[in-house]
Amino acid sequence: MCAAYILNRCPTKALKSWHGCKPCVADLCVFGCLAYALVLEQHRRKLDDKVVKCIFVGYIAESKGYRLYHPHSKHILVSRRDVFFVDVV
Repeated sequence: MCAAYILNRCPTKALKSWHGCKPCVADLCVFGCLAYALVLEQHRRKLDDKVVKCIFVGYIAESKGYRLYHPHSKHILVSRRDVFFVDVV
């Protein structure tokens, strides 16, 4: 999924107006990196955590979002508001 995500955002020679421009890679992340997903106000109480610790597993094809694996609940979360931290081993 990540390779298709990158290929769909790269300019080609068929698009003459985009030829010579570099694609924006600001929203690309390392597969398997540590991610903290924001919990919306509607889903938390006063003293609950504002973020949950997750693992980045891919991108969403339908929108600008990310797929995140939450290890405690063992579910895949879909989120747009994330802060990523890359694990350096």
